[in-house]
Amino acid sequence: MVFSRVNGIILAFVSGMALLSCSGEKVAPEQTEESLMDISRNELATAVSERDELLGLVRDIAEQTEKIRQMEDILDMTRDPSAENATRRRRILGDIAKIQQTLQERRRQLALLEEQMKESSLYSDELQGTIDALRHQIDSRNREIEGLRAQLTDANARIGELNSAVDSLTGTVKAAMVEKDAADRTSARLADELNQCYYVAATRQELKTHRIIETSFLRKTRLMKGDFDRRFFTAGDKRSLDSLNLYSRKASLLTNHPASSYRMVEHDGMMTLRIVDPGTFWSLTNYMVIQTD
Repeated sequence: MVFSRVNGIILAFVSGMALLSCSGEKVAPEQTEESLMDISRNELATAVSERDELLGLVRDIAEQTEKIRQMEDILDMTRDPSAENATRRRRILGDIAKIQQTLQERRRQLALLEEQMKESSLYSDELQGTIDALRHQIDSRNREIEGLRAQLTDANARIGELNSAVDSLTGTVKAAMVEKDAADRTSARLADELNQCYYVAATRQELKTHRIIETSFLRKTRLMKGDFDRRFFTAGDKRSLDSLNLYSRKASLLTNHPASSYRMVEHDGMMTLRIVDPGTFWSLTNYMVIQTD
């Protein structure tokens, strides 16, 4: 387009020279050729310079458009929560600001070039259309980059809200875990208490001494009535106490336990109590008293 304009100027100049020759004025061939070459060089240099400026702007705008497309791709990737990174998003916001600043500078350069073109002999409607198209492209890219910046800012805000929600949820979970641990400890303690049992295997005299049994000639033996010595008993766990070696040749179970729930067995002349059904055995009492003589 620019070169066509130059050719037109050159043709006009040649026509002018021809008219001068017809009117009787002498024009030296050397002078005509030299003037034509000077004009051609000047106009061509101007046209090439203006063309290069215009092409440079087109190239710069294309580069910024590609960067904007890359920003859109990066923003699409960062919409994945697993890829979220505050540092990375700040860097992208910085790059977006740089691209915006560059586009504004290109728009300013285009405005200056437009003023120069309007004062040039090369100015045409086609050239103005090209400038208007470039200006429209710059404005369009500016809107795109502003949209990207807004999306990223909104995403950062949403991430902040999600982080706050996660922090709150984490605190709630921690509090729930503390409560659960406390409940587990309480449950374990209650289970231990519920499964706690007490047993003693001793001679008749020892049992009387510790007021575990009371006997007389005319009265039936009384078992653990009144203030008996609880410290004489051994604490055990119903869940794990399944047998008790009595280290005695004789043994009798004084407390009330269902007969089907236990066995008295002899091994090497010594008696052993075996609990075969703990739930039934301890169903009536948590105490077990065995007399060993």
